[in-house]
Amino acid sequence: MLHHLLIGYGRPLLILHGSTLDQRHMMESLEPVFDALVGRKRIYVDMPGHGKSPPQEGIKTNIDLLAAVLSFVNAFLPDDRFGIVAESWGSYIARRM
Repeated sequence: MLHHLLIGYGRPLLILHGSTLDQRHMMESLEPVFDALVGRKRIYVDMPGHGKSPPQEGIKTNIDLLAAVLSFVNAFLPDDRFGIVAESWGSYIARRM
């Protein structure tokens, strides 16, 4: 399971950071926007090897990283509809999803 921070309630938004960053960067950038909005559950994820998510030995390619993020989504949001907010490297993973 990837380290993540859950804030709020309502329809989920999966939030993915860019390379060499972690969920704190996205949280600092986005939370001021959500101060005025209600009904959005934000799931800030630390991708493997970033922030508090440990590296995963099997991740060698971006496809492996995609599989790790999808595994998290399938475990954390089974059968839920959700939006994605991402930047940079996280956007690449989001597009593949």
